[in-house]
Amino acid sequence: MWKLIRLFSFVVFALSFSFGSELTESISLQVKVVGKIQEEKPKLLPPERLTPRKRLTYLDLSHKLLEPPKEIEEPDIVVPKEGKACGEPKDRSYYRAGIKLYIEGNLKEAESKFLDVLSLQNSAFIPQSQYFLGLIYARTDREKEAVEFLESSCNAQHPYRMPACETLYALKFKLNGKPEEVDSPQLWKTVYLISVGEDVGSVSCEDTVFKRYCEYVNSFIEGNIDPQYEESTSLRRAIVLIAQNRYEEAKAILESHNRPLNKFRNIALYYLGVIALLEGNKKEAYKYASMLEISDKELAQHLYILLSGQDILFSRIAFQVTGSKEALKNSGILYYNRGDYDLAYLQFTKAGEHLLSAYAAIRKGDYEKAYEALKKVEKRDREYYLWLLETLYWLGKDEEMEKVLSEVKDSFPELYKEYVGWLMFKKENWLEAYKYFDDPYHKALALYNSGNYKRVLEILEGEEGLKERVLKAKAAISMGNGELARKFLKEESPEEIYLIGMSYFIEGDYAKAIEFFEKIEEGPLRSRALLRIADSYYNLGQYDKAKEFYKRILSDFPDSAEAMDATLALAQIELQNPSEDLEKLIEEFVKKFPDSPLIPDLKYQLASIYIKKGKIEEAKKILEELKGVEGFEAKALLKLAEIEENPQRKEEILKKVMSIGEKEEKERATGMLMNLYFQRKEFEKLADFLVKGDFDDRKKALEIYLSENLQKAMRLFDQLIKENPRDEELKAMALKLYDKTKGKKYLLIAKESQNPRVRARALYLLGLREKRRNKKKALEYFVEVVLTSKGIHPYYNRSIIEAANILVSMKARKDASCLLEKLDTRSLSKRDLKRVKILRKQLPKCEVKR
Repeated sequence: MWKLIRLFSFVVFALSFSFGSELTESISLQVKVVGKIQEEKPKLLPPERLTPRKRLTYLDLSHKLLEPPKEIEEPDIVVPKEGKACGEPKDRSYYRAGIKLYIEGNLKEAESKFLDVLSLQNSAFIPQSQYFLGLIYARTDREKEAVEFLESSCNAQHPYRMPACETLYALKFKLNGKPEEVDSPQLWKTVYLISVGEDVGSVSCEDTVFKRYCEYVNSFIEGNIDPQYEESTSLRRAIVLIAQNRYEEAKAILESHNRPLNKFRNIALYYLGVIALLEGNKKEAYKYASMLEISDKELAQHLYILLSGQDILFSRIAFQVTGSKEALKNSGILYYNRGDYDLAYLQFTKAGEHLLSAYAAIRKGDYEKAYEALKKVEKRDREYYLWLLETLYWLGKDEEMEKVLSEVKDSFPELYKEYVGWLMFKKENWLEAYKYFDDPYHKALALYNSGNYKRVLEILEGEEGLKERVLKAKAAISMGNGELARKFLKEESPEEIYLIGMSYFIEGDYAKAIEFFEKIEEGPLRSRALLRIADSYYNLGQYDKAKEFYKRILSDFPDSAEAMDATLALAQIELQNPSEDLEKLIEEFVKKFPDSPLIPDLKYQLASIYIKKGKIEEAKKILEELKGVEGFEAKALLKLAEIEENPQRKEEILKKVMSIGEKEEKERATGMLMNLYFQRKEFEKLADFLVKGDFDDRKKALEIYLSENLQKAMRLFDQLIKENPRDEELKAMALKLYDKTKGKKYLLIAKESQNPRVRARALYLLGLREKRRNKKKALEYFVEVVLTSKGIHPYYNRSIIEAANILVSMKARKDASCLLEKLDTRSLSKRDLKRVKILRKQLPKCEVKR
């Protein structure tokens, strides 16, 4: 027998990183194994989770609440003293008389005196007379004329200038519905800032004329209730309470404003919806958004968009109602965050968020789709170019990548350097890649691939990250220095444990190497570790142990790269003269060593080769023999089933495997049996088989029973819905059962579906069932379709028509007319159009109060 001394020495270590080896030469005391060492570029991935932009960032509507003063406030008014005895000027006399009359409440006579002052040109008392005329006109419902006097008075210097200006600002706020922008006095500057949504602090009332109004403004800012301005300050308090997470107190206030004639009802509804969202009650929030649709579309839309960031179903509804791309984007984010990247890609694309579409495609590993998405991105910033270059790298579009690099050379020089480096890396121009990289780890990767292991250690000296330590250990092992490699490694990951084993392996300490390789019990390194254990036992001269592990590789990892090494090692051990022709190799092995414990394994492999080559009779002969070998019966039967042409015989074989095989063999036999039934169109038989499986298998059985055996379908449905009443597929199947049985219970189940179309149809059918027995109940079903299923035809339009007919029968003709306005006429059938025309002729015109 050929003796393999230290079979996998340092040269073999190359194999451990390249997932394979090639037996190229056999000589008396060693085998030369050729392998290639190369580390690939680490893949850059987008973030694992995204955050909706408007996730519970609700509006502050305080600026819509602030009220103008309810009364005109005045300063202390002083009557001027009488003039000197020699006679008082006319303008002073008129002004003094006007003041006196105003204080006495004789506004008409006072107005006359102040107008007399204005008739005297160049009088110094004109500005203050204009102020008092403004007050008189404001008190006598001539507010627009009052503004003219107050504007003139405010623009002149006189003792009452500030009161004139404040009164002017108060009147303009009242007349225009919004305050004017001013820099002073502080009260009115604050009022303006509140109106435009700015955050403000309390204002001093000491120097203002409108002291009572100033108290109100401070109460408003602080969230305290002012009895004189109760409506606005109570709602403002509710907003403050929401910010303090005191939702119950806020709700109590908001509910008091949720009355049809309350002028702030829309704001109250909006915040009730916000609280529902903050408390996680999405259905309640949806109810308030629906109520706002009629009275305030802008607030309704914002609430819908907030909803869209919470739930996929509501994001769809939000888009149907608002048409907002923000809702589509939020839907995409929700799909993305749960790992459903295909649907995320679709939603992002519809929303025009093409960079996010690329994120989803890259997370899925589909760089072609990522590239298509990136072509549509309009904002060509650093983020765009980063993902474009990364995508082009993995697509192998080197020429395109070079064009993009020329675009970013000046605008994003660090990006240019990094990806020129990766392009050189890809072309295996390691030293050029090294020059372009700034990241020490990337530099070390390039040097490692170039074979400059010593320089790798120098560059990464002091670096203690996992990837850096692993690369240093690989470099040390490649240099043949196992002791140095162990200084970099900890037993914190399977790769480190494997490398510790390799460090002992290259030193010839095989027993110690086995100790570490055996610690890797699962994962992608398991097959490699088994191969190294087998190699170690071989080099220790424990050939039976080595065979055991080579055999285990063939059994547990038949399609792995290590399986070929194990097969060749077994052949080398037993046959002494391995052949590149595996079929011939195994045939000779079987003939030469008929008593070897490896014979059943090799015969099984030989039978597989015969089947692939079409040598069916030869394969059958071997497999019939293996049926009697312990541990091979089920495997042999599976192979016989693969080549058996008689369906009945194949069925029998597979059922036997299911009774005697191990878990994996049973699973494979199950799949083959299902496929057999399907090919023979024995669907009920297939269903009978599936019904013995898990929940998903039983759902598949239900689908088949629906067309093959209705009684079995009904019984199975009842069992499944009891086990999982929330299953969406079952709710959809409930409609199919209704179509066949007309059983109402199936509609009641289907109407709870999260699928809008399933739910819409169920509600519509319930409405049809109820309209002759209970019109009110039927109306509720139809209206629910209208509110929740816009655009889902024909149920949306037909529900409107049915509901309108019921309203007519209930003498609610105006309501029926307004309901018909919601019809999507583009989707109406000719028959439905005719019904609508007839119906509208009987109804008054819809008049919505605004």
